[in-house]
Amino acid sequence: MSEEDVRKEREQEKFLRKFDAFQFSEADVMGLKKKFETLDVDGRGSVDVDEFVVTLRLECSKFSERVFEAFSEDGVLNFSQFVVAMWNFCTLDDAAMTKFSFDIYDQASDHLTDKAFAVMMNDLYGKGNANAAEKKKAKEDLAAVGKLFNIDQFAAFIKEHPTVLSPAMKVQSSLQEKVM
Repeated sequence: MSEEDVRKEREQEKFLRKFDAFQFSEADVMGLKKKFETLDVDGRGSVDVDEFVVTLRLECSKFSERVFEAFSEDGVLNFSQFVVAMWNFCTLDDAAMTKFSFDIYDQASDHLTDKAFAVMMNDLYGKGNANAAEKKKAKEDLAAVGKLFNIDQFAAFIKEHPTVLSPAMKVQSSLQEKVM
């Protein structure tokens, strides 16, 4: 075996060890790498939000963009960040999805304002008339909670209105199917 072959083999082993915590097989990691390279349309070694949403054919929504932004430090994901982001988002259960959704809209430090909730609804459902009845019902029910609510109140609200986060679950399901 040549020195170059030994070096490449060591790099490959080091690369694969990065993902040991996820209990991915070598085939899993290489499949994710191939998917990442497909998403990296411009070949820069990173994926931006447009490559992510368009190439994966996700429903183009502000929520999808916020999911991406939650995992991106500088507007792009390298391969390692992509794997961690997909693993973290795709393995969220209902309670964790509720907390994740709360966190990406919480700008009042531990409380979601009614305005932030309205932004969430628009990001999840769009500003048009699609799902208008569901969005209106959620907003009316929210009015009973008050102007500010914490994660526990939000979680209780989501338990009573599980369809509120259905577009978020749809994004997650789509990523599970297309990436993982």
